[in-house]
Amino acid sequence: MQARLKSLWRNLTHRGTVDRDLDHELGAVFDLLVDEKIRSGLSLEQARRAATLELGRVDAIKQRVREERAGASIDAIAKDFRYGARMLRANPGFTIVVVLSLAAGIGANSAIFSIANAMLLKTMPIPNPEHVYVARFQSRIPISQRESYPTYAQLRAGFPTRDGLAARRAPDTFSFS
Repeated sequence: MQARLKSLWRNLTHRGTVDRDLDHELGAVFDLLVDEKIRSGLSLEQARRAATLELGRVDAIKQRVREERAGASIDAIAKDFRYGARMLRANPGFTIVVVLSLAAGIGANSAIFSIANAMLLKTMPIPNPEHVYVARFQSRIPISQRESYPTYAQLRAGFPTRDGLAARRAPDTFSFS
């Protein structure tokens, strides 16, 4: 684990040195393979061609090693972030639109979550919710004529318990809980 962390640190902080070491190592492997092919009786040009066919293109190998080494994803994210920052700096009008859009989106999400949290997720501060009564009345009489405090007081007098009794006004319903 410690070796992996050291490798990650080295790859992130000494990228130039790591790339030079990779170039030297691949060059040495390629040269050894060419020497082996020459010893087997091939000419220099034939040996280089055979080594390239056997080993693969050196640039492709370098790219695969860079993609697989520790910290490659962090390095890619950092490069993407730097590129994005350069593009936003180059286009200030677009940057303003992006920032305002993000602000509006974050603000709307916060407002909607606050409402949903208050209405759906938080429980009502009632000590015994199993003792809550709800009465709903429907009538053909317009709401303004049937809702009044005397009606509420009369219903309140008929309930078995009077602790925490409340009235709510909504279309076509008159609720007590």
